Amino acid sequence: MSALADPTADLPLRPRKDMMISAPVPHVPAEAKARHLAGSGLFLFHVRPDGSVSSVEVIQSTGHKILDDATVEGFSRWRFKPGVAAPKVKIPVTYTGNYPEHAK
Repeated sequence: MSALADPTADLPLRPRKDMMISAPVPHVPAEAKARHLAGSGLFLFHVRPDGSVSSVEVIQSTGHKILDDATVEGFSRWRFKPGVAAPKVKIPVTYTGNYPEHAK
């Protein structure tokens, strides 16, 4: 898709840290870790005026539904300072597939 056809092209990418209250890293499910799933995707946040995230959309999939679902769930818990973030924010994500082994 070209930037001209992309309605999200002008949206902010990666909000500044001073805009954030909480930005927990999405949890990578055990199945994704065991299979060393990797991929990059792009996600769209819908931010309420109070700074909470009302929804997260997958703009470009990581290539793995399990990673996309985990990312949407994790990003839904993000919180921005009220009135600071744009109503829509794009966030790129990359999963490398290199996950540390569980401590025994």
